Amino acid sequence: MVRMQNLPDLRADFCNPRHPQQKKKALESAMGPFAGEFGAGSPPQTLHRGHPSRTIPRRSYAATSATPLSASTRSVTESATTTKRFLRPGGGDNESRAANIPALEATIKSALPKLRNTEKLQLKWWLLQKKPLDKLLPILKLGNNVDDILTNPKLGVLRHYITKYNKKYPGAPAATTVETLAKKYGEADVAKVLEVGKKSDTTRALATELQLEQFTVWLNQKLSPADVYKRLKLNNRETSPFGTYVFEAWVGYLNKFNDKRLREKTPITFVLKELKAVYGERALASLLYQAKNMPDPMKTAESLQSKLYAQWRLKKVPEDKYFFIQVLKVTSSKATEMDKKIHSDYLDFLKANK
Repeated sequence: MVRMQNLPDLRADFCNPRHPQQKKKALESAMGPFAGEFGAGSPPQTLHRGHPSRTIPRRSYAATSATPLSASTRSVTESATTTKRFLRPGGGDNESRAANIPALEATIKSALPKLRNTEKLQLKWWLLQKKPLDKLLPILKLGNNVDDILTNPKLGVLRHYITKYNKKYPGAPAATTVETLAKKYGEADVAKVLEVGKKSDTTRALATELQLEQFTVWLNQKLSPADVYKRLKLNNRETSPFGTYVFEAWVGYLNKFNDKRLREKTPITFVLKELKAVYGERALASLLYQAKNMPDPMKTAESLQSKLYAQWRLKKVPEDKYFFIQVLKVTSSKATEMDKKIHSDYLDFLKANK
């Protein structure tokens, strides 16, 4: 019969901060049967202390089955919804980020499934190694399809690791899930999948919290809506950005930015102001004119064009040939066909709104 006093006291090793080497060895021993599940970066697969030759074969990681959520299966006719949660903008330094991001990460963690015991042990090993996130992503193998990321069970492992990492190393820059995903997939694709995820009952809670984190990161970086518009590459599209999920996500950020900084502005006025900052008056007028005949379930382009024309009327811009030089900053002799269509469309607006 084996006496209990001969068994290693793992609890004492883990809880004694004066013996970090004992803690590490205890974790190595405890992880033995599970070390191979997570691939590279796993602790040694020793079954018992003092017997390094007694190892076990690696086991494959069996992912929890989940139904992928594809952005392409959702119709763009679904209207935009934005979270009502109030954001507190901070500065761009690490201290201000630490005041906002870890709290959001803890909230996101609550929307994820609980970890298995093997995953918890793996996280402890990574934390002991202080494994950087860029080294962790290849181990997790999240895949190249961002559309499925919200239903990927390995996202939960990443999320829990980030929460524990921020707590264990408070002096380091606060890590975030959205920034980690953006480095792999790109900010625009992450913004799109989060907006799509808000339409599904299965992923709404997680997508909403992650989008809130994305907005907070941008606010902490002091990015204007025009800056974010460009980072999401909405100004580089060959087709109209209106009616797309990425544009809806941008409007969500704009509303949050507007709530905190420019309360006196009406939403559509603020949208128009930021779009002017991106395109300029002439290019924006051209974009809105062309977008009227493109898919736009929210009729965003139509509303923005009406507001733009109303601003011109309020300024009493000329209706003759001087319209081109004063509004579009081009002489009538050099006006393009699009410039002339905009002029004609504006005159029609004036007649219809006498």
